[in-house]
Amino acid sequence: MFSTIMVPLDGSQIAERALESATYLAKLSGAKIALVRNQDVPESIVENPAKFPVIYEIFEKEGRNGEHYLEQTASAVRESGLEVTTHLVHGASAAESIRTAAVQQRADLIVVTSHGRSGISRFLLGSVAEKLARLAPCPVLIVGRPALTSP
Repeated sequence: MFSTIMVPLDGSQIAERALESATYLAKLSGAKIALVRNQDVPESIVENPAKFPVIYEIFEKEGRNGEHYLEQTASAVRESGLEVTTHLVHGASAAESIRTAAVQQRADLIVVTSHGRSGISRFLLGSVAEKLARLAPCPVLIVGRPALTSP
C-alpha cells in the first residue's frame, strides 16, 4: 500500500498529532516514516553566508536544534518498531520545501495536521496543509483538531 509516509513537523504538539495516524498506517502497510522539518532560511544568507555571519550563525544553531528535535522524535517512533528517517530542509515556503522532500524521498503519502486557523489569520497566514495538498506529488492526509469531548 505505502512504502514511505512523510510527516512534516514544526516542533509543535499540534504537528506531532500526525504521528499517531502515520505510525498506524505505516504498521499496516510496512512503510517507513520520513520525518521532515522546514527551516526558513532566506536565499541571500544561503548564497553568501560570509556577508551575514551573525545571522548565518543563528540559522546554523536553529538547524542543529531542528536536527536534534527530529532525532528525538524519530527515536520515539522507532520504539514502535518502525524504520524512520529524518530530513531538515530549507526554504522560504514550507509547503514547497516539503513537496521537494516528498519527491526526493519518494513519499507515497504525506500525513500533516491542520493548525486549525480560521478567519482572518487563515487568510493572512495561509495554510501549509492546504498548499501542500495542492502541490504534493502524492496523496496528503490532513489530520484535523481532536474532537471536543463532553465532561
